[in-house]
Amino acid sequence: MKKIKFLSCLFVCLFVLFLMGWTANAQTVQIGSGTTTVSNVPIDGFAGYSYTQQIYSQPQINTVGGISKIRFHFSSGVSLPNSAAWTVFMGHTTKSSFSTTTDWVPVAAMTQVFSGFVTFPAAGNWLEITFPTPFIYNNTDNLVIAVDENGGGQGSIEWRSFASGTNTGIYCGNSVVNPSPE
Repeated sequence: MKKIKFLSCLFVCLFVLFLMGWTANAQTVQIGSGTTTVSNVPIDGFAGYSYTQQIYSQPQINTVGGISKIRFHFSSGVSLPNSAAWTVFMGHTTKSSFSTTTDWVPVAAMTQVFSGFVTFPAAGNWLEITFPTPFIYNNTDNLVIAVDENGGGQGSIEWRSFASGTNTGIYCGNSVVNPSPE
């Protein structure tokens, strides 16, 4: 049975950082700040498998160029080796929020930027994902980031998050069946 929950105000990580790499002079753009924790975005550690999407507004990013890395603040918990298989997608969207728990941005409208295994850091540190090819952000539309966790592990973890707006993140988690990206 799919367990779908709707995130209302909080999602993703306190300091989701994007390393904007046009040239050797890369920029780092910080999105958000705060001290609230959540347990289900970018992955739901309590579910065996999860799929999440988060929307970042253009004013939060406000920089054009190549995004070659994202970071999520791993607030607390233990390393979940069975939850380390991630596929990450990014895309442009005109949506500023999700209207329902099934209002996914179609995966066909996004670009796969990473597929592989992530390394969980010690609690209180950053989980970094470097893309083999940067995603070119247009600085006009909002940005959607989707994380498909395919490992099947469960555990208690929390991520640092920030208030980004109402209904700007959704997730689907299941302990037995791996949800397919929409």
